[in-house]
Amino acid sequence: MAMNQKNFQWNKEINHYEKGREGEKYIAAKLCEIGYKVLYVGGCQLYSITGEKFYSVDLEPFGKGQTFWVQAKFKNPRKFYPYCLNPDTGMELWRYNNLIQHQEESNLPVLVLFTDSTKKIYGEWLSNLPNCFSMEQLNTQNNAMMIYWFIKKLKDYKELLLKEK
Repeated sequence: MAMNQKNFQWNKEINHYEKGREGEKYIAAKLCEIGYKVLYVGGCQLYSITGEKFYSVDLEPFGKGQTFWVQAKFKNPRKFYPYCLNPDTGMELWRYNNLIQHQEESNLPVLVLFTDSTKKIYGEWLSNLPNCFSMEQLNTQNNAMMIYWFIKKLKDYKELLLKEK
């Protein structure tokens, strides 16, 4: 998926699925800008060539001597009471657990990246996310257990990827 940031349009009136896809495209475009090639994997539930179901991530960037997975999320931080002093963001706990399994089975690191209406991109390597933990909480809208991480402990994607080796 070769993307050009100049051609990217931020669509504000889209459904949940399309919002996620827009976030994936935006994050992929920004990764391309800093020198990575990005394969779109498609995320969530996929099937092997033999028909087995498995969970995957959204993107597979490569280049600059490395290959890794990216779970891309378009999600505005929780800022309403009581989270206004320490905004956080997160995902379904089952998805987080699947990311851990995916990383172990593939032997490639997973980078969890969030973007939101500010167009900032921030996140952390999966193995470092426990250091950013905010809470687990039941989402009563869909009855899914969620896991959250403090925004102030997550890092800008360039800081995570442009470090001197």
